[in-house]
Amino acid sequence: MIAAFLSAADAWVCDGYWVDIRYVAERASAGVVVWQASISFSPVPPKVDSNFRISTARLIAGQLQRAISKKKQALDLLRAAVDGRIEVHDQKLALHVIDSSSDMSLRDRWYSILQLSLISDRSNTPLTTDLAEIDNALRTQVLPFDGLADLCGWLGLLAPGSGSAPQIHLQVGPPCDLVLGQTTLAQNKFQLTFHAHPKFDISRMDAAIRAAPGRGLDARKQITEKIRWRRPRDGLRIGVAEVDVSEADNALAMLMIGGAIVRRHWFIDPAKARNGRLLTMQHFDKDLRMIRAAVFEATESARFERGVAALLFLLGFTAAIPLETDSPDIVVTTPGGRVVLVECTIRIADFASKVGKLVDRRGSVVRALTESGHPNPVLAALVCRVPRGQIAIQDQVLGHGLLLITNEDLVTAFERVRTPSDPDTLLQDAMARVPEGVNAR
Repeated sequence: MIAAFLSAADAWVCDGYWVDIRYVAERASAGVVVWQASISFSPVPPKVDSNFRISTARLIAGQLQRAISKKKQALDLLRAAVDGRIEVHDQKLALHVIDSSSDMSLRDRWYSILQLSLISDRSNTPLTTDLAEIDNALRTQVLPFDGLADLCGWLGLLAPGSGSAPQIHLQVGPPCDLVLGQTTLAQNKFQLTFHAHPKFDISRMDAAIRAAPGRGLDARKQITEKIRWRRPRDGLRIGVAEVDVSEADNALAMLMIGGAIVRRHWFIDPAKARNGRLLTMQHFDKDLRMIRAAVFEATESARFERGVAALLFLLGFTAAIPLETDSPDIVVTTPGGRVVLVECTIRIADFASKVGKLVDRRGSVVRALTESGHPNPVLAALVCRVPRGQIAIQDQVLGHGLLLITNEDLVTAFERVRTPSDPDTLLQDAMARVPEGVNAR
């Protein structure tokens, strides 16, 4: 896994990348020990300067953003981090790595950045009494934070004491991507637009398409050689390809760099969309912009819940938002008679309470339906737009027989809305991820 990550990073990173290092570490007798850290590489500079450093008697933390002029510097940083070593703000940090994890082996991803987590022993986490002392020290800093939870929330890291093991999370963004808003399928012509870093070696990329229903094997094509690349300008290189596709209602574009997937995306000819629910919703919400914003960007829980309910409707479910406060966020039914109780959250901190509510409410609904002579199957789902790799208590959710819907699942759901779906089949596929032997009611 580590070798695959480093090999892909070698193909992706080029001169002129940017690095963003975030860290929370403890001063210990053996040196400065990492509690949580992340190192992210991006082909574009950050929009806001967020550099800072905090130092207390027990803790050092901060964020460092800087340009990496040479590819070798970036790869050296990654190799050191894989060994548990980070040097930031003239300080050497260390993590005793005992395990690693990555979602690079997942086969159903639609958009991918290279990811690898280096994990240490849970015994390295601080005691509760120490956490209270550190919380208070952070409140007295020139740049104040309301304790570790506030600091880690700002940095996008898991807070020490949350049950997660100390770790370093590495990620690398792609140097070339498909521009969704400038890629279209219309009248059997597929026009694709790519944006690439000006220093990226375009010979390392591969692009392919698949049209549907299409005309036999002619619907599948490699198109790398068809891309016409312009000269770099304003820090960007643009490539455009136009491909004739026969009998195409929709088309799948696939972009690879160095043998690793960057993006898979379905494009639909708007004139041939077959989902009546989608056509109706798009009449009022062009390109589903408001629903997408509610699901992926809303800061208010109520708006996120409405966005999820609208997405479920587009997928063929019957979704209702109860008005009673002591109830699930959304109640869903399927044509096959299944009932799904849905809780939505935009914060990992809410997981424990949401799981408890779902288990209790599912049990009460099962009893009520049974007593009334309608013993329909009742499922429960927790929806969170946080990426799956950042959720440390997945076992707790799945262990109660709950469906866990994460950022990746929401992205996939929007990919499905163009064509009618069978909600019962979608649920069966989701339930296949629940461990065997768990009673999901």
